[in-house]
Amino acid sequence: MAYATTSDVQARFTAFTLSTGTKPTLAQVAQWLVEADAMLNGALSEAGLTSPNTNANGLEILKSLACDYAEGHLRVAMAAAGGDGTNDDGQRMLDHFYEWLKGITEGKYNGMMQGGGATGAGHFRAPDVDDDNDVAAESTAPVFTKANWDTSL
Repeated sequence: MAYATTSDVQARFTAFTLSTGTKPTLAQVAQWLVEADAMLNGALSEAGLTSPNTNANGLEILKSLACDYAEGHLRVAMAAAGGDGTNDDGQRMLDHFYEWLKGITEGKYNGMMQGGGATGAGHFRAPDVDDDNDVAAESTAPVFTKANWDTSL
């Protein structure tokens, strides 16, 4: 079961229509999706989750991640072919994919992947916060203030 299709990637990337004659080719994008599926399924298995995922919420998340992986490779290939060494859009997408892959493996997103209905290993693991009024554990919890907000989104 594929989490995403080349049509999904094409819908995100409208600069040109992917085909057998483009560089990268439609077949290369399809292969990147196969690679993404394999890594995502491996991470799900490592986290003790159903692989391939069948939960509606999980499928949408995995579709987005698979598209990030394929589109990231597409953008890296295009930047390299065009000689644009300063264009890191594709690499940022790949980095995002690998961060999520690590998080899935570590069980950070189990509740999201199973739609909140999982038990045991399927529960979202909140960060450890110690409530005995010492500052050690509490200082590792995130603190959100307006100064930290990214308003450029």
